[in-house]
Amino acid sequence: MPFLATVETVVSTRGFGFLKIEGSKDEIFFHATAALSNDEALFLTLKEGDRLLCQVGSTLREPSKSAAVLWTPVAGRDWTSTGTPDSQEGLDRIRRDLFGKAGTEEIGRILAAGWYRRRWKENPPKDLQDPVLQQVHATALAALSPGHLPSRLHAAQGSPFAFVAALDPMSDVADLSALLATFVPSQLAAVCAPRAEWAQASGPRGKSGYLSLDHKVALLDWAALSGAGDLEGFRATWLKGDGAHEATFARQWLASEKPVPRPLLPWLLTLLEKDQLQVGDLLDLALREAHAGVLLHHALSDEDRARLQESWARDPSLLERVLEEDPARAGRLLETTVLAVDLETDGARIHQLGQADHRGSTNIEGSDLAGSLQQGLPGLVSALTQARLAVGHNAIGWDWPILSRAVPSLPGTPVWDTLLVAFLLEPQALSHALGGDHRADADARAALALFGRQAERFDPSLSVAILTGRCTSTEELFTRIVDAGPDDLSVARATPAVLEAVDRDQPLLLPERLLRLLDWVPGYVIAPADPETPLDPGFLEIQAMRCSAR
Repeated sequence: MPFLATVETVVSTRGFGFLKIEGSKDEIFFHATAALSNDEALFLTLKEGDRLLCQVGSTLREPSKSAAVLWTPVAGRDWTSTGTPDSQEGLDRIRRDLFGKAGTEEIGRILAAGWYRRRWKENPPKDLQDPVLQQVHATALAALSPGHLPSRLHAAQGSPFAFVAALDPMSDVADLSALLATFVPSQLAAVCAPRAEWAQASGPRGKSGYLSLDHKVALLDWAALSGAGDLEGFRATWLKGDGAHEATFARQWLASEKPVPRPLLPWLLTLLEKDQLQVGDLLDLALREAHAGVLLHHALSDEDRARLQESWARDPSLLERVLEEDPARAGRLLETTVLAVDLETDGARIHQLGQADHRGSTNIEGSDLAGSLQQGLPGLVSALTQARLAVGHNAIGWDWPILSRAVPSLPGTPVWDTLLVAFLLEPQALSHALGGDHRADADARAALALFGRQAERFDPSLSVAILTGRCTSTEELFTRIVDAGPDDLSVARATPAVLEAVDRDQPLLLPERLLRLLDWVPGYVIAPADPETPLDPGFLEIQAMRCSAR
């Protein structure tokens, strides 16, 4: 029996008394019928101050109150081989030694507590306590392999000891802290998955808010092992992209060099954006796995980005597979490898120089620009040397000739002229103007944004060629642009929104200034309202079918 107690009161005429367990202030009821081996005569030998061994539980008569449900006098036991315990600590030491010599089956019988089950007619509450037996049980379970743990837990089910259910992850009263302190995640995952409500930091069944950092990490590991077949569900339930425990879990996963499943990559990026992870934590992953490299490309340093691009150049198929699955990623990826440039100039003198990339934009003017020009624009030259592309609106026809005269050492970085590409993609547009506000940095940002939209419309092979360094000149770039253009290009324009509600079966009278709204819009034929007035040649329509018939 686990507890050492002292008799406080004996009511011999009624067969009950009260005792006090060492270290406790409360008196506990005990009855003659709870004597070991049902030896009620032992009760008549008791007097105040006697030492007892006892087990605390509850009775059918008063199930809500604690009572000594099994007891025996210390003096009545044979202590020859161990010495008589004179304190709870001494009793615990003796019991640990005895349990160490006991076999698995014997400990199993003790855990079953058949005597208590019989008292309760085979349906006892799980309220027995035994700290030493709890430690022995936990140590034995912790030593089991993941394959053997489930059967041992199953064999112990039904035990009236409270700690047995607390150490069973399938139990409704499982103690999460005790589970994580006793078992490693692989053992727990072999039994069952953790409950989703345990992911909550608070609330009626939330548990994670009360766990230590190590236990929070172990809980995530358990959930990951259990949720390997449903990674989207694992991410949605357990990974919020915040907290030191998630960052620690991520670092442990990355250090193991296990593949990071694709659904978890955005979670890593979120941790990075919230400064829970550093770029260095993810560098090896970016260089090792193509999808991770594409996703993390923008966050890398210029040096590490160059290393990544070198790996793509060695094996372009890695990048090709990623962009084939997610073509929209091409534009976003290219934005991190290009430099947009814009000049405010009268053709003879440069008044402003604007630069923009995925990190932001700068504008140089006045004396700063004059000094930089005298030095050969070293900042611009360095940035263009590192960039895969230069981007600008009407750059080939305007900005680059002026820059080249001002800086003869300008690198031969291929130039993506968003104006020329706009003519290629939308020749029918009423205007191809950038729509900037005539500040060089703002126009550079606008050109960069337009470039991203344009790049998404081309076959991913174009992005792969640029990112792997296979476009070494502007001429080669535009050859590839033409070859990779969309197959569904059309010169037709959509019906203007202001005319969508108009009945197209009825003639529509418009002033001449609005006729351009219908230029290149299918289904509309423009004719002069006055037959005597000739139609502007710009509105003449060639009917190819009639020409071929004649």
